[in-house]
Amino acid sequence: MASPLSALVGGVLLVWWPEDENPRHPGPKFRPGYVMDLDVANRCVRIAYGTSQRTECQGAGEIVITHAEMPTLKLDTKFCLRRSKWIPLAPEFLSKSQSGADVVYLGPPPVARADDFLNALAEAGQLDD
Repeated sequence: MASPLSALVGGVLLVWWPEDENPRHPGPKFRPGYVMDLDVANRCVRIAYGTSQRTECQGAGEIVITHAEMPTLKLDTKFCLRRSKWIPLAPEFLSKSQSGADVVYLGPPPVARADDFLNALAEAGQLDD
């Protein structure tokens, strides 16, 4: 039986993105991340990095979603599908207060951008052949 958490895959969550030098601890910034995969058995979620910086340019494996397209994003956001991490399904990573009471799910990206996401995933080498 599929977990109800599987509905998160393909959506955007706000997460405390861990720094590379300290991957087992929540990072200093609560930022949007695109949910690429879920491993319920190991209690972790694979998140692609989201940033509001340099959204005017887009490289291979990246996609920019504007605030106009997805009003739940505070700013235009670039998701870097080549830069992803497995993050624990734990309140300290997924909850704004780090208590578990306020997980922020922003919803799925616009359906009209589905082909763009597929192309970016392919560019990032994230699609099975």
